[in-house]
Amino acid sequence: MNNTDCHFEIGSTHNVCEDYALAGEYRAFLSDGCSTGLYTDVGARLICHTAFGMQDRYCTPERIMYEVNAARRVLVLPRECTRATLFSGFCCDDHYSVSAVGDGAIVAVGHDKSVRVWEIEYPSGAPMYPAYMADRREMEAYMEEFGAERKTTYIRLDTPSEAWKEEFPLLAMTNHDRVVV
Repeated sequence: MNNTDCHFEIGSTHNVCEDYALAGEYRAFLSDGCSTGLYTDVGARLICHTAFGMQDRYCTPERIMYEVNAARRVLVLPRECTRATLFSGFCCDDHYSVSAVGDGAIVAVGHDKSVRVWEIEYPSGAPMYPAYMADRREMEAYMEEFGAERKTTYIRLDTPSEAWKEEFPLLAMTNHDRVVV
């Protein structure tokens, strides 16, 4: 049996929590707003609720952001409020499917209690947000200023005292007890 849940906390250097997570049934969504953006706490919530409401396991970031931008305009919010990551996870039987747009980490705990971590970083310091993927001009401006380099590091912890790292671009997760994004 699969279960989804979520939790988030405000960071120690923030006045407003710019993170949001939403889970239910077989899916979960997490969004982390850009700390330099205006109203990204609201944008993170819009992104999660829109993705959750689409009821489509294969919805693309572009489709999600199309709907988010429609809501943003109705609420008279600036475009920059949507500068936030989007992590989505779906569980089915004995496997999980996780996608990530932006920076962050995914943690999987195996049936054998091994821990695997996928750490996603952007060497430029500026992560790719779904908002850029949904707007050609923003994508071009992002690519010109920061480039497309994304680094995914896979960290496997077989025992608490043993760890190894490698570059691992594929997020393949089967036979895990827990997956945390």
